[in-house]
Amino acid sequence: MPKNKNKQFIEDYDYRLYRIKHFGKKYGWKILSEIDGMIFGSKEIWLRIDPKKMTVETELIHPKRGETKLIRHGDFTMNLIEKIFCNPRVHTPQEIDSQYVQEGE
Repeated sequence: MPKNKNKQFIEDYDYRLYRIKHFGKKYGWKILSEIDGMIFGSKEIWLRIDPKKMTVETELIHPKRGETKLIRHGDFTMNLIEKIFCNPRVHTPQEIDSQYVQEGE
């Protein structure tokens, strides 16, 4: 990777980290871990965000299905990540690959 491309990625990565932390604080989430991505908790909901791979995992207790995990991969915009912090049950565009896992299966 050319030097300036690598520098751009690092700057983008640092910027993404900053924005993700900002959204977490803005919407009342607590940072639980910053190892291998960032884990946020709020009541009975957890978000794991990997800023390098731009993967977002949402774990929550669904009213009908019980404990569930939704794993989303794709080209997340900061706007979409903010929407997920605001409402973890928000539906994402079809360009975002989603995988639903029911705990205990």
